Amino acid sequence: MQTWTPLGHEPGVVLEELTRLYWCGVERDLLCIMVSLHIWSHDRYASIVRSALSPQHEAEARWSGFEAFVARATGAEGEEL
Repeated sequence: MQTWTPLGHEPGVVLEELTRLYWCGVERDLLCIMVSLHIWSHDRYASIVRSALSPQHEAEARWSGFEAFVARATGAEGEEL
């Protein structure tokens, strides 16, 4: 178990740490992501993937990336970064 380490008040330190944590999570989940993409590439899932990417669903689609991670981690979700 890791212990908490104070980050300090220097500019950019929190963003650096959030970036590190984000990429640790990506690395941890990369195999699952790759397997999922491989499965979805099969023909039997083509209609589902096309439907999910259609213009009518585009407004509902919520792509999560680093910005969404930072917003959730800092409590700024819903605000423009």
